[in-house]
Amino acid sequence: VMTTLLAPIFAPWPIVIGPSSLAPEPIVTLSWTVGWRLPVAKPVPPSVTPWYSVTSSPMSAVSPITTPAPWSMNSPWPIRAEGWISMPVIARVSMEMTRGANGTRQLRGEIILIATGSTPQRPPEIAFDDVHVFDSDTFLQMKQIPRSLAVIGGGVIGCEYASIFMALGVQVTLVDGRDRLLPFLDSEISQRLRDRLASLGMNFLFNERPAKVELCPAGVRLIMKSGKTMEAETALFAAGRKAAVDSLKLENAGLAINARGYIDVDQNYRTAQSNLYAAGDVIGFPALASTSMEQGRVAVCHAFGFKYKQRVASMLPMGIYTIPEISAAGETEESCKEKKIDYCVGRALYENNARGHITGDTAGMLKLIFARADKKLLGVSIIGENATELIHVGLIVMDKGLPIDEFIEQVFNYPTLSETYKYAAYDGLGNLAGHKLREG
Repeated sequence: VMTTLLAPIFAPWPIVIGPSSLAPEPIVTLSWTVGWRLPVAKPVPPSVTPWYSVTSSPMSAVSPITTPAPWSMNSPWPIRAEGWISMPVIARVSMEMTRGANGTRQLRGEIILIATGSTPQRPPEIAFDDVHVFDSDTFLQMKQIPRSLAVIGGGVIGCEYASIFMALGVQVTLVDGRDRLLPFLDSEISQRLRDRLASLGMNFLFNERPAKVELCPAGVRLIMKSGKTMEAETALFAAGRKAAVDSLKLENAGLAINARGYIDVDQNYRTAQSNLYAAGDVIGFPALASTSMEQGRVAVCHAFGFKYKQRVASMLPMGIYTIPEISAAGETEESCKEKKIDYCVGRALYENNARGHITGDTAGMLKLIFARADKKLLGVSIIGENATELIHVGLIVMDKGLPIDEFIEQVFNYPTLSETYKYAAYDGLGNLAGHKLREG
């Protein structure tokens, strides 16, 4: 991902440390882009530049290191390498990689961007064997679809996998220590997701946490802190992730992780060391692919003095790929109450939308949160078909500080789900006036 996003920038010699998709942890992919030099980004000679070193420990079996041939540091070709990496010496921007008999290879660049992603938490009380008990990464290595599945964790990853396996006909039980799914969402959206999954046959155990997970003849037995037990053929533990930095030896490069387990960065995604940048899951929330790519672009533009892409947008969409999809941006009813914002709500139901009937999704809903005083749009939450596509319409209106009247003024294609914005705005005006003909 990071190689792709950096390539169009043509930055001279950034080195990007990113996650490997070809081997399990702690294999880490090193990728860097050698681009055409631009007048605005002339390299500073190594003799006057503070440099940082990254040296590898021996690699395990992954695909061979390959580069276009011939190549040089002035060549406009992307180069990719894989191996174990660490940061033992503050000396110069270079990475040494050892691969058995092939010896050591040194890579050099002015800037290092750390984008190694995250890895699942694996608590000691959970008996992970990656046969019956999986984390959210090893889950993809499952040999067959189980008859029953216990999902531990009602966050984004847990809900996504739970709904996917429900759609595959698996009997799913979702276990979470809280009293609702996805508590950062508007509560009405969260409840609609729960109702939808329950109607499909999913079981829920709220306010429960497993004290122990052990193997049994049926597959897996979960022993809750309350004393309750349940059995399933397979269990997925999806209750948290951490920055994938254990093998980097950040302390040798003058860096440390914070109390939450992430790398601290400034508004330009620069770490405590001026030539080291970090982006994506390694710096924590929101840890989304969309925002991580934007963070990487901002970091590289800052590193090389480019005068565009100098910040990540303040209004960020969230996409949750459950079945049904969920997407949200801006305020919720709960956040408005907490901030003492005088707000009003407008809703549009898919069951009242022609395209909703055409697609077969009559359970979806689009919800607008707007200021009572001036009707300025404050938040959008959507559950249903194409939610992660529809969110961008509301996102732009919010970013421009426009009122919900904007949806009424615009013409939407018919039949589309996009026109739910118009009818949610009409519904909101009805709520504002105190009378309307129907809900949504």
